[in-house]
Amino acid sequence: RVAEAGDLTARLPDERAARVTVELDDGTARTREVPNPVGDADHRPLGEADVRALLRGWLPGREHLVDRVAAFARVLPALDHVGERLRGLAGDETKEER
Repeated sequence: RVAEAGDLTARLPDERAARVTVELDDGTARTREVPNPVGDADHRPLGEADVRALLRGWLPGREHLVDRVAAFARVLPALDHVGERLRGLAGDETKEER
């Protein structure tokens, strides 16, 4: 489940803190918090090579889709509206890309 943490929200805009808690099968929980996650645009932004490396890990063997998503990421900051562009990333892959 994803939920807002008021204590983290209160740290905006100086920090864009993130906290993740994972509950293990035995009931124990592990929590990790960072003040500004890697990839945060103002603190530790990802370069294009970093974005492509992440995408290749998530989309193995789908280089065409990696290229399309990376191209979208390049123009994203300049877009006023992203809905149509996001929809353009979905649904037109070939079966070989899936």
